[in-house]
Amino acid sequence: NRHRHHQRISHPRISVELHPTISNIETASASVGGVDPDSAGKVNQDAAFHCTSIVGERFLFGGVLDGHGKKGHVLNEFLGSYIPRFLEEKLSNYNESTNMQEILIDTFESAHLAARMD
Repeated sequence: NRHRHHQRISHPRISVELHPTISNIETASASVGGVDPDSAGKVNQDAAFHCTSIVGERFLFGGVLDGHGKKGHVLNEFLGSYIPRFLEEKLSNYNESTNMQEILIDTFESAHLAARMD
């Protein structure tokens, strides 16, 4: 895997992810799960990812994934892995004429199709 891995600290209501240093920038994310009195032991479905591209470490990108529904945490785990890999592939062919908006739209559409749980 060409992406730098992050460390996840689990707690019943708080999700903290410590990410490796990226081009002299240290990143982290934290999430506090909501409270549902009718659902004891509710899983915090929120997630985030922070990555640097191997293309000369020129790009730093990240995302916030807001989980909902019974499988929101499963979907976010998938997307947190899929999106950085897809972006890395697209950015590997980056040049001055590359349309970044098109890359981001392609990434969203591809992730949406790949994540379908029909």
